[in-house]
Amino acid sequence: MEKVEETPDKTGPRRRIYLLLVIVIVAILLVAIGVIYPYLTPHNKGFTPPSSIVWGNFTKVSNSYFGSNETIYFVSWYGCPIGAADSWAFYAYLSSLGNITKYVQPHYSNPNDSYPNTPGLIFNGSFSVLGTGFHPYYVYNQRLNATTNGTPVNISNALSLGLKELQAKLPASIYSIEFSIMENISTTGISTSQSPTPSGQYFQHINTNVIITGKGGAWVLNGPLFDPSVLSGMNATVLLSNPISVSDIKSGNETVGAILRQDSSIVNC
Repeated sequence: MEKVEETPDKTGPRRRIYLLLVIVIVAILLVAIGVIYPYLTPHNKGFTPPSSIVWGNFTKVSNSYFGSNETIYFVSWYGCPIGAADSWAFYAYLSSLGNITKYVQPHYSNPNDSYPNTPGLIFNGSFSVLGTGFHPYYVYNQRLNATTNGTPVNISNALSLGLKELQAKLPASIYSIEFSIMENISTTGISTSQSPTPSGQYFQHINTNVIITGKGGAWVLNGPLFDPSVLSGMNATVLLSNPISVSDIKSGNETVGAILRQDSSIVNC
């Protein structure tokens, strides 16, 4: 009888190879999700804008999860006297965590604006110190007549151009808060305002404001932590060596620290 050779069954080894590939791909996906997920920022999750906020006071605007680390978004413009004054409180606190002098340079506010030549600091780019991230965003130049990328600015387009710049740079969830501060949430306590109105509509440009986010939620500061006139005539370079020698800066530093610790018991809110 003629012997019939059996054809080897190749489907078994092929099936095992496919199964192995599936297991490897699933494992890679699980690892990737485990690494990436903690850093994902939910868009608008749980953010319900309050009816109003108080000028110069931190207000908690969300309990939502914005990441495991505290992050500061500092929005201002180069010549802003309020940005100049507020910069010292944030510098003082962050300096208590580590040396950040390479990220700052002494500066003075617009000599033709209110509180002329207020000494302050310009933050040169984003950085992190002991797990606290700091991201500065300067929207306009020293004289408020152009954006930082050179686009001409006038009273009719300053707010819209500023918001457009921030939308391109800020994370979407943070921009939604920023937009609400400028356009939707009334700000009470602006000394020259007759009635509460969103500050962007009142000033007609992006004014200095700060958003702090972390595992405890989100806080906003719209306006000055203290009166910029306190710093009138001071030298920015000298002040850089010991900012908390000024009691208002020291107090602002303590307030910033309380917010970052999510200690609402000692914060006006």
